[in-house]
Amino acid sequence: MKMTKLIITGVSVTLALGMTTAQAKEGGKGGKKGGKKPNPEKRAAILERFDADGDGELSDSEKATAKETMKSEREEIRAAVLEKFDADGDGELSKTEREGVREWVKENYPDAIPPRPRKGKKGKRGGQASE
Repeated sequence: MKMTKLIITGVSVTLALGMTTAQAKEGGKGGKKGGKKPNPEKRAAILERFDADGDGELSDSEKATAKETMKSEREEIRAAVLEKFDADGDGELSKTEREGVREWVKENYPDAIPPRPRKGKKGKRGGQASE
């Protein structure tokens, strides 16, 4: 009986390790940081804007440039959105103030690459939506 349990445990561990290794090679959970690649359209837009040498991949310096540029753009867009849509001037957008923001940003900043959605966050940074 002990031998059967030992064999089953060994096989289970081997299978689990094999699956983890396969996922890491495919870039799934346990692979690269974050576990997911951006969607194909977003990836193409990033490469088009920041792949200076045209090799189809971002080098470390190209990644740093992309990160800084997108961060700067998001700050600029946030300031412009608050200026235009923050009717009560509290520095936050309520649900009603957010209406039309996405369309306005797409229209006024067509090259901006949207940030990844935050997991488990809704509305304000504190996790609660304001009304």
